[in-house]
Amino acid sequence: MSEGTPGPPPAVSCVSTLTAPSPTPLLSNRNPCNLLDSHIFQDYGEQGALICFYGSGTVNLSDWRINPFVNWNNEASSYIGGGSSGRNGTFYSFPNEGGTQQPWDDTHYGNFGCGTNHVCNDDLSSIRIN
Repeated sequence: MSEGTPGPPPAVSCVSTLTAPSPTPLLSNRNPCNLLDSHIFQDYGEQGALICFYGSGTVNLSDWRINPFVNWNNEASSYIGGGSSGRNGTFYSFPNEGGTQQPWDDTHYGNFGCGTNHVCNDDLSSIRIN
């Protein structure tokens, strides 16, 4: 090869079988809410700001905003499990499914209150929906 003559192209390794992982969890929110969604309310008695989740997976509430200045972490006071959706899951007092665990199913609703296997008012940090 003489100077000024291009050499062979560099070796390129392509891995076409790799794809980006699908979003995890397969859990999202919507507005307006569907009656079968899991509803989380900022205030007692299913009142105040509302966020609804559908699908399944785990969510940290710090990733979701009530308004531009406040996220949902440690803000929830009441919930509706999801009508007759067949859903169940667990509420957690710490992010990433940590802390106190409160199991629930689609027939449960009410206020968060401290106690054995109950997340306290304004203490909800993560949710698992199956």
